[in-house]
Amino acid sequence: MKNSSISAAVLFAATLGACGASAQAQGDKPAVVRLAPALDALVSPDARLQLVKGGFGFTEGIVWVEQGRYLLLSDIPANVIYKLTPGGRHLGTILTPELVANVEFGDPDHKTLYIAARTGVYKIRVNNAGIP
Repeated sequence: MKNSSISAAVLFAATLGACGASAQAQGDKPAVVRLAPALDALVSPDARLQLVKGGFGFTEGIVWVEQGRYLLLSDIPANVIYKLTPGGRHLGTILTPELVANVEFGDPDHKTLYIAARTGVYKIRVNNAGIP
């Protein structure tokens, strides 16, 4: 039983590796791969993946603020939360005291940004309500 579990785990890892390799083979040509026609109901057949901004360490926890029309996202290695336009222009930075994992809006008015960090949860009030 133990050998079959190990074999299944190795096969699973090899399959994931092969899938990752084929996805990475696209390289600098981002694409939308349609495995089911139902995707066309959500994503236009001629849609192209576009890079908004690169050069981060490791991003996580992106949220959209409709009223201000900006994005907030964390860069874990940098210990910061960036404020960007949809076009990728840097509007500001929230410095954090430890590694940031995720961000999310809360409170009834959605004007409190909660920040999940390595050992704690922080919050900061913002001017515009975010989308929870």
